[in-house]
Amino acid sequence: FFKPLKVGKYLPQSNESMGHAQLRKARIIFSKDGSYEVKAREKTIRGVYERHIVFPMEYLRGLDREWKYMSFAEELCHHLWNIDNEVEVKYKVAEVLARIFTKCNVHVEMIDDENARVNLEYL
Repeated sequence: FFKPLKVGKYLPQSNESMGHAQLRKARIIFSKDGSYEVKAREKTIRGVYERHIVFPMEYLRGLDREWKYMSFAEELCHHLWNIDNEVEVKYKVAEVLARIFTKCNVHVEMIDDENARVNLEYL
């Protein structure tokens, strides 16, 4: 539903070193409603640690292209830069999206102290 991206091309160029060997791995799961099931292997007796990024496709299909990119970018930014804070991640998302949507003004709008949103305005 949108054209494929070569992610590395759009990562911000900054003092952050993000060599291929340093990228954390994650499973990206595209499910109908955002749900999925995880079952530990039978030989696993102590626990399981895995990283998953889940996208609810039924919801995402209803969004326009820009919102789809924002949704994907936000979850990937959470993961790649290890950002848990929702406001901080929006600034990273805006930095990444500005490299994709070069004919847009991409900025972060604060909603309150703990929430923000990324806005795209075509020039």
